[in-house]
Amino acid sequence: MKKSIKAIILLFFLFLNFESFSQFVKLENYNFINYKDNKIEFFGSSEKKFTPLFEKIKHTIALGTDQVRVLHIGDKQTLDNVFVSQIYYNLSLTLDGLESRRGMLWNETTTLKPNKEIEYQVTDYNKKGDLLCKRFRLYHSPLNDSISIYINDIESSYKTIYFEDKGYSVFEITNPINTVNLKIINNSSENFIIYGHYLESKNAGFIYDIISGNRIISDIDILEKRYQNLLKTISFDMVVISLGEDAAYSPSYFSDSFKQDIKGLLKRLRLINPNIPILLTTPHDYYVNNKPNNRLELATQDLIEIAKTSNCAIWNFYKIMGSKGSSENWRRNSLMDNKKTTLTDKGSVFQGELYYNALWQSFENYISKTN
Repeated sequence: MKKSIKAIILLFFLFLNFESFSQFVKLENYNFINYKDNKIEFFGSSEKKFTPLFEKIKHTIALGTDQVRVLHIGDKQTLDNVFVSQIYYNLSLTLDGLESRRGMLWNETTTLKPNKEIEYQVTDYNKKGDLLCKRFRLYHSPLNDSISIYINDIESSYKTIYFEDKGYSVFEITNPINTVNLKIINNSSENFIIYGHYLESKNAGFIYDIISGNRIISDIDILEKRYQNLLKTISFDMVVISLGEDAAYSPSYFSDSFKQDIKGLLKRLRLINPNIPILLTTPHDYYVNNKPNNRLELATQDLIEIAKTSNCAIWNFYKIMGSKGSSENWRRNSLMDNKKTTLTDKGSVFQGELYYNALWQSFENYISKTN
């Protein structure tokens, strides 16, 4: 009886939320965009793997009882944070009252040499500007008595705890603030490495974590050693992988090596969580030496093949944006720079809106099948 009542309440709130708000972002209408292809394609058992994610999203929206956490691993296309920030920004915009924010950010490690000190800034990146940093983790190499980490110039009291077995320190501030300035002093004889940080939030319904870096695919072994144990300390509901843009830049692009690297990364992620839903995204078109980069089409085909053979879903942005040479159309509409190599902020925002709509459509398709 209790289960039936809970189910009725869930459906009521779910219906209320869906009817009260517009979940899709209204997109600009460009005649060169393949809007009909703006969807997530599922291969093998990947759609089944997304069921727990969609169920959790449903409960989060309806009752606010769960927290959805997504990890996005990417190369150059995710470095500027514009593309991915648009995703969690849209979540908070389209669902009134639902908090969505960026969590962990590992884009470049910081190495502090012996007898040196630095300042490290932790900022709340929520676009609404109404969220404050209260508790966060700093991931770093082992501490010893010769290394000090403390918050600089703060009026509020705070406490910190170092978890040696997990590789991070937790900072908790009594009166939350927007920006935290850490002072790190290394008086030891060895380098001290800061891997990154993320903000903890019990209130956020959606948290988006990011690992990004130039040519990150060529550093898969480093990625494994540096992050695999750290990732075990965080429970993710979905992993998004946006790789291929950097790999396809080189004239010496080799499909077999690229596919082997991606499959190796998938294997490592599934060692941590065998049932984690994984979404691959293809790189955008861009020019090299003022000519369309032919290798991007090959990299896209390789990613589709990986998705088919590795039970992954895929979002084919290369096809959606217009495929080979489409950068010229994007440039004419201020979506790409004049050299046709990099998306502008406007283009990255549009990319994020397309991706968000595709993800939300998959979620609504799931709802229509299960209700």
